Amino acid sequence: MLQATFTRACRVVDARDVLIIGNRQHRQLYLKQLPDLRPENLILEPGSRGTAPAIALTAALEAWKGRFGVIVTIPSDHIILDPDDWVAALKLASEYAAAKDQLVSIASIPDTTEVKFGYLVIGDRVGGTERNPVSRVVRFVEKPDVQTLESLVAGGRCLRHMGMIAFKPQVILAELARHVPEIQAPFENAVDEGFDEVSVDVAYSSMPKASIDATLLQRTDRLVAVASQIHSIDAGDFTSLGDILDLDAQGNRIKGRTVMIDSTSNIVFSDGATVAAVGIHDLVIVVDGETVLVCPKDQSQRIKEASNR
Repeated sequence: MLQATFTRACRVVDARDVLIIGNRQHRQLYLKQLPDLRPENLILEPGSRGTAPAIALTAALEAWKGRFGVIVTIPSDHIILDPDDWVAALKLASEYAAAKDQLVSIASIPDTTEVKFGYLVIGDRVGGTERNPVSRVVRFVEKPDVQTLESLVAGGRCLRHMGMIAFKPQVILAELARHVPEIQAPFENAVDEGFDEVSVDVAYSSMPKASIDATLLQRTDRLVAVASQIHSIDAGDFTSLGDILDLDAQGNRIKGRTVMIDSTSNIVFSDGATVAAVGIHDLVIVVDGETVLVCPKDQSQRIKEASNR
């Protein structure tokens, strides 16, 4: 998926202009998996602090270097089913961010009511094209309950936020300084030290774990959204990832060897061991070496809680 995301990004910009933001311990993995990646385009965090510190680091570093007028964040856990629409939306968002001092969310028109995403309530149209209009964001609603989401979608003024944001580095830094200075300010000292590893470590050690959605996008009044035609699978959990697998006659989605008896609507991934299931329904089962995960499908996003222990 990392390779696919890199290749897709190269349809919008040259490979020399693609940045990889990730954990410092994965440096060699990135270089091995992405032979066209410039080593100087690796922006490496000393530890995971969430999307807000990662984006703040990227913006501060690139504002200091002065290389890019606009940056677009692209999660690597998206499976894009229509890359042409993805390319068109990214180009439009980049152009709008370059012309205006706005943060631009590349969003999609929701065709299902999945509560695990963030949603944007949009107002007046401010630009874009007939196919991909750009509108002012009135409200950011993070993971609404089913009733609230159904009401938003029924109103016809709601888009699904996809974690893709176009911005000028200086603009997002100004908004971070305004709304969450505890995430922006530590990088001011890193600028003085030339962003060496020690200065980045010091900056990160003082920061809370935080998402860009909760800390900034839900607060800023400088957010607009491109309404795209993108169809994607957010493979951030095994339930979503299961959507790329074929259904069997009992509604199970399976990768690996299994024996399924009176079992329906399950998702099974196994890297070698045979999974035998009897009389179970709506579960996720993952076997990876000596590690086994079992959970209800509607709880699959909670696996981070288990990994943290």
